[in-house]
Amino acid sequence: MEKKKLLISGVLIIVFLVHASFINNGFTWLDHGDIEAGRAVLPIAKLPQAFFTRFGETGFYRPLVTIINSIDAFLYGDIPQGNHLTNIFLYQLVSLASFFFALTFFELSFSQSSLVALIVSVHPLSILPVGVISYRSELLVVMFTFAAISSYVKAQQTGKMIWKIGMLFFWLMAIFSKETALFWVPALIFLWEWGKGFKNLHRNLWYIIAFFLLAIIYGVFRLRAIPEIWSTKIQNLSFSEALATRLSVFTVRLVDIISPLKPDFSDATSTVDMTAWKPWLAIFLLLMLVVFAYKNGKKSSISKLIFFIFITLLPSFSILPLPRFSSPHYSFIAAPAAGVAAILIGRKVFGYFRGAGKAIFILLLTIWVSSMAVSTYTAGFQFKNDLTLFSKEVKRDNDFREGHFYLGDYYLRKGNYQQSARHLRESLKNEPKIIAFVDRSAAKINLAGAFFSLQKIDQAQELLKEVVIESSGSNRLNALYNLAVIADRKGNYQEIVKLLSKEIEQLRRPEPLLLLVKGLVKTGKGNEAEQILKMKLYISEEKKRQEILQIFRE
Repeated sequence: MEKKKLLISGVLIIVFLVHASFINNGFTWLDHGDIEAGRAVLPIAKLPQAFFTRFGETGFYRPLVTIINSIDAFLYGDIPQGNHLTNIFLYQLVSLASFFFALTFFELSFSQSSLVALIVSVHPLSILPVGVISYRSELLVVMFTFAAISSYVKAQQTGKMIWKIGMLFFWLMAIFSKETALFWVPALIFLWEWGKGFKNLHRNLWYIIAFFLLAIIYGVFRLRAIPEIWSTKIQNLSFSEALATRLSVFTVRLVDIISPLKPDFSDATSTVDMTAWKPWLAIFLLLMLVVFAYKNGKKSSISKLIFFIFITLLPSFSILPLPRFSSPHYSFIAAPAAGVAAILIGRKVFGYFRGAGKAIFILLLTIWVSSMAVSTYTAGFQFKNDLTLFSKEVKRDNDFREGHFYLGDYYLRKGNYQQSARHLRESLKNEPKIIAFVDRSAAKINLAGAFFSLQKIDQAQELLKEVVIESSGSNRLNALYNLAVIADRKGNYQEIVKLLSKEIEQLRRPEPLLLLVKGLVKTGKGNEAEQILKMKLYISEEKKRQEILQIFRE
């Protein structure tokens, strides 16, 4: 027992040490909107609202992520290091869940499961989910998915109520973390039951009913928060391109599982058709894996591993369209497959070879795992800020539009408007054979800001008008506010009132509200301006309100 505790403790310590380089970093990438701007954060007293609202301003429903973000914001304020510590702690739990998943689902021994957890703990696929605070949905969904499956297996093996309740709880937490759990958990349960011949399944009818009842309850909550079923648009590809491009991406995701190197962060994907060689390579690999699984039988660990990889990577085919057509974090849940594959290969080596063969295998395994640890540790320093994070990625792949966007945003905040405009223009380029995600409305707003600072007022104004027509939510409000700023600069106060007065119920920040107050004062509507100061900006003292109004009258 003492040895087992030491093994588990050792894995948790390794997780911390390998990811310690991630701690002293700032907010990067999606953190600026989700955390700094508070789109995915609630006041601590309003945490229950997370179950009735969409995640940030997206079409996703992830209340558990919002709750954890909100607790971090309450504990650490605007200190990013605390948030990074939370991500590392969550990844320790992912590694622990991977251990139990290997122990139960793959029926490995304690020491073999510890090796799987060790490989997961240093795997480069952890870089994005740990490095970017806003990717913690991946940590949560993987942790709870593995915990749900492990609990299900234990419930079926022991019949104990504690495991059944635990499974239902973890299932609920998984789907509250990320929508993909709606597929992963039932599919992995089916795979396990298929290997066991669906024995004793009929004896747990109430358990199955409870399982699906929780999914229905989740669906009701989600529809209340997000009326639309799915908001991401399907890519405009021919059948040949849609199939071939997805197959090509699948080979990349397979390589991610075994590669000891840091994956590229760029989501830019070149579209191909069935005349290219990559999709045929993917088809060949898929057929080989299916034949291999068939020959070994459904009860074998090899077959279980192959189908585990298929199930976990299937969402990466973007059958339901995703914002990013391709991303390394789509392979994250499959990381234990690398450890299980190493165990199965090790069994063959130890069975067929003697001392020298075993020694060579152990040496190669050590080099492989050590390379993973080095790749993961060194990658942590890349997340210091958006410049260090994206400059290397954009240099490697100039089609990484989101990378250009965040570099443009970085330079805009630093006052380097020429560099900002250059990168933001790159982010808005539309290459017909490249699929790459970027928030075009946000990019146009930022480019307009760069143009404004470069005295290109008319160009800035045209961009902002496009955003008002094309977008909604905070992007539209930001564009309206920036147009009002331009109107203020031109002394067109009626235009300020026209732009902002209709949106007064949606305005939350004080800057646009004060600008509207100024426009109202300048156009002789002092009473309306005073009401905004009182009711929207909560300035209760009449003397203070009159002082502000007088400033705007001058």
